[in-house]
Amino acid sequence: MKANKIIAAALAVCLIGNPLFSAEYNKENLLAVSAAEVIESGKYGDNLTWTFYSDGVLEIDGTGEMMYTRGINQYPWYPHREDITKVIIAEGITSVAGRSFVGYENIAEVVVPSTMKDIDGFTSCCSLKSIELPEGLLSIGIQAFTNCDLIKTVTIPSTVTEIGVGAFEWCDALTEINVAPDNNSFVDVDGILFTKDMKTLIQYPIGKTQISYVVPSTVETIGEDAFRDAEKLENIILPDALTVIEPGALGSTGIKSIRIPEGISVINRSAFNSCKSLESIIIPSNVIKIDDLAFRNNVSLKEIVIENPSCEIYDSCATISSNFTANEFFTGTIYGFENSIAQTYAENYDYKFEPIENYYNKFKLGDVNGDEVVDGIDATLVLREYTLLLSEESGTFSDSQSMAANVNGDEKVDGIDATLILRYYTEALSLTSGAMPDMEEWINMQRSKL
Repeated sequence: MKANKIIAAALAVCLIGNPLFSAEYNKENLLAVSAAEVIESGKYGDNLTWTFYSDGVLEIDGTGEMMYTRGINQYPWYPHREDITKVIIAEGITSVAGRSFVGYENIAEVVVPSTMKDIDGFTSCCSLKSIELPEGLLSIGIQAFTNCDLIKTVTIPSTVTEIGVGAFEWCDALTEINVAPDNNSFVDVDGILFTKDMKTLIQYPIGKTQISYVVPSTVETIGEDAFRDAEKLENIILPDALTVIEPGALGSTGIKSIRIPEGISVINRSAFNSCKSLESIIIPSNVIKIDDLAFRNNVSLKEIVIENPSCEIYDSCATISSNFTANEFFTGTIYGFENSIAQTYAENYDYKFEPIENYYNKFKLGDVNGDEVVDGIDATLVLREYTLLLSEESGTFSDSQSMAANVNGDEKVDGIDATLILRYYTEALSLTSGAMPDMEEWINMQRSKL
């Protein structure tokens, strides 16, 4: 025991006197040497060594890049994956390879050296509470920190020029992605990650609690998986400048309805996959293609309106489906033009199809939700739309809904319309006999009284 203490002290003097070791790195290594037993160690590639200690610390030493392997079980520390709680990467190492720590559920801390240039491979480290990325880092890999559920905030250094798709997706607690102000490639607005020119929205942190979000007017592209799993978001307002919704961009969100801007020509693969609250959607005439899985597993979808008779629809029952994983195909209605591709698609898969005019004829004056009743729900929807228009300059109503909502005929959807609908509904409730006139007739009667 005494001999061990002397050896540890001697090692401490050597390490402290070595300028290549930072104070933090010395401290951690000294703890490992003096207090923990080496469980296993070895070489990895030509330039790295690794040591796993009894206290759960994995140290990786050496210089240069970490060698990539295709299989996660080919990294030599893989057998200890359930026992590793902390990873210390030595100064001099410049990369962490993809898949190197995928699914290591008990890693709670990672020490990243200042020499790190490319970081990857921490997917599904669900105990990792934070990650400090150093200045000098150049790239963050595809899904590098995906499904790290305890990370709340992350800061992108000024030197980062590349961030892979889904680098921080499925991080349930993540509320802010902050970018160093002098970064020339990326910027954040309210903790949401964009390209520097604000033309592409890269990642919306799904830990945010807001239910409505207005995409900035400069944005032309919603990046792949950008909003994926943002289940709290019930309303996303897309800007008129938008031209691309990349694959999976709005999948698994909580949206109930959405307006697709005129600049969109393609609904990409899985764009609205598993949007379980989405009840109806209009695919405008500018859309020429609906790709595979675009509306897969939309369990609440009752109506999809396809305004372009030549719109190409990927030939699969999963392109539009209610609960594909449970073999429950589309239970709603596809509305389109007769003899259109939409009709052919519906008939091929035995989906219900109706002529498009049947959809638009449902929206009688005042009946903004198309349920053939003018009531307090319609008034509430109109008031909500008016609030959105006031605060966010863009609403969610389709053209037909806006026409139905504009009950006083002034070409605006506002609080007056909501009030009139509510008055009409109140009168209908108070009737003890006789039939209530329809909304249009009732409005004309009100005008005649003025």
